[in-house]
Amino acid sequence: MRTGTLTRTRIFRADPALDAALEASAARAGVNVSAFMRRALASVVRPDEPPPAPSATSTALQVAA
Repeated sequence: MRTGTLTRTRIFRADPALDAALEASAARAGVNVSAFMRRALASVVRPDEPPPAPSATSTALQVAA
């Protein structure tokens, strides 16, 4: 996803349930929360960008569980 230098930090408040959902979704996608949020936000503000997709490894682990 890194197409340039990231130069700005955005901070927002999240309740514990949202924070846990972000962590879980990022883990399923095989990326850290920061990368997951960048992709998710980009898919909303730039509709031509695909939303975060789970990695093949995380999908295989879900199926095995």
